[in-house]
Amino acid sequence: MKKPALLFTSFLCGCSNLHTEIYTDVCIKPLKAYTYLTCLDIDFTVDDQRFIIPKGFKTNLASIPKIAWPIMAPAHSSLIRPAIIHDWFYRKTCDFTRKQADLIFYHMLINDGIPRYKASVMYYSVRLFGWRFYSEEYCE
Repeated sequence: MKKPALLFTSFLCGCSNLHTEIYTDVCIKPLKAYTYLTCLDIDFTVDDQRFIIPKGFKTNLASIPKIAWPIMAPAHSSLIRPAIIHDWFYRKTCDFTRKQADLIFYHMLINDGIPRYKASVMYYSVRLFGWRFYSEEYCE
């Protein structure tokens, strides 16, 4: 049963062979209303292109409706690093399109231990609802 689910997941998200790696642990400081501030720089690569998110970046982690928190809460340990990076791509850089940022998020979720089916749900959630948070006006 796992093979058909894996094929279905791979087919649906059109996953490319992206190589992602996060080199640093993440430290976050809680602020108000489910927002956080990073305490350390976050160093990572996407297909051998290196990025650094400077400490002090404000994030809400993942915008998951509270009703879905029993399935996957925004502060789930395996979700934190990919969520911060996804927020950064959506708000601070135009190195990738929104779709590419979502695919990077998917790969980073898997690399940080999220099962493929949950990573697929997260991927499709940002594909369906992420447009509200993405704007090329944020590009620096």
